[in-house]
Amino acid sequence: MSHINKKRPRATVIVETGEGILLVRMRADLFMLPGGGIERGEQPICAAIRELKEETGLDSCAAAFLFEHESRHHQHHVFHILARGTPEPDSEIVELGVYREATSHEIYASHVQIIGRFLGGSSRIVMPAQAGSHEVRR
Repeated sequence: MSHINKKRPRATVIVETGEGILLVRMRADLFMLPGGGIERGEQPICAAIRELKEETGLDSCAAAFLFEHESRHHQHHVFHILARGTPEPDSEIVELGVYREATSHEIYASHVQIIGRFLGGSSRIVMPAQAGSHEVRR
């Protein structure tokens, strides 16, 4: 009998800001990276861009696939996105935060692992300053 992967596919987004890596929090949940479920027939990168816009109002101006990460309930498709605009909680998001070394936010363990993989790697999107992504760029 073959084992079918029952984990839900999730587009997970890393956006670097001047303060740290952008985090979101839903009602009574821990903080997490922006993102969400990938709809049937939707490409993971499209889901990442859509979810970031829905949750924070940010417009994506460049995106790169980083890696897949398996957690207890999800198969994360992780993207690094450069975005423009000022992030504001939207949709089901009640609060925004940032991850940095001395962060005091309670964050889902799988998202801490994803951030650790990202920070330990060398894949970064670099865009010239005139590209217009000021508010959330490093």
